[in-house]
Amino acid sequence: MVRVINAILNAVKNAIKIKTKFQTLYPDVPAYEKYEQPNFTILVGDFRTELEAWGFREKISFDFPNAFVKKKVMIRPVKL
Repeated sequence: MVRVINAILNAVKNAIKIKTKFQTLYPDVPAYEKYEQPNFTILVGDFRTELEAWGFREKISFDFPNAFVKKKVMIRPVKL
């Protein structure tokens, strides 16, 4: 799975503000908050390929110029 990282912030108020702005502009795209001490990260989208993610990143680059693409490693359970 690939997601676009919209912002990495050190204050929860700023993270909520960015997430709310994103959800207002792109209501059909899921947005997630992630906290890894000491930063909040806003991740958006659930893309199957990096190409899809880069295309969406280009689409939002005017509103969110610092967004970048990050590939997420998915660990799937093994059936025994």
